[in-house]
Amino acid sequence: MRGAAMAVLTCLAGCEHAQSAASATPEPPCLADSLPALRLGWDNRVKECSAANQQCTRKCAAGDADACQSRGIAIERSPDTELEAQGLFERACKLGLATGCTNWAATVWAIEDHPPARCLLRTFEKTCAADDHFGCGMAGRFRVNYDLGFVPVFQARLELEATCARLGGFPCRILALGGERGTFAPMPRARIAELMKQACDGGDDAACGTHATVGETFDP
Repeated sequence: MRGAAMAVLTCLAGCEHAQSAASATPEPPCLADSLPALRLGWDNRVKECSAANQQCTRKCAAGDADACQSRGIAIERSPDTELEAQGLFERACKLGLATGCTNWAATVWAIEDHPPARCLLRTFEKTCAADDHFGCGMAGRFRVNYDLGFVPVFQARLELEATCARLGGFPCRILALGGERGTFAPMPRARIAELMKQACDGGDDAACGTHATVGETFDP
């Protein structure tokens, strides 16, 4: 987490053995590996689930995934409640809401100093497989940001092209951002504008309207 203390151990003997043992430590359990069947569709109640309104928290505890998701979004931007939001997204995810899983992984990525990269990518891939366009876009963005040793940038572009064509929405905006920044290859402004229109038409509201750059659509 932010500000997490890092213990530094100095070995005088037996370091090689300790490092070998550490490398053999199994990967911690990942949320993506124990998910129920995921569903799309979310009853957006963010306006009803503000920080001052505890009703959504009670509904979430009773098993209402949409309430968990709505409450999480309502409080996620405050440093005082971002961990609570992460927990709410995790519960929404465990209750089978695909966008809850995407938001959980995105929140972990945003607030943890050393996020479990492979686990988060698997989570985005699971939500993308359920046709959550935000999950598909985050999977592409994650592959470009992290060198995980098995997905080159050109493959990330191909996958974003495929999910943009299939679903529209957020993958198209991520693709446009990569083109704008030259992450993949130079991209004509007309193509970037076309991708942003596909993103908007596919339900990515942040892509709608007139923007000087794609990058500014990611600003808070």
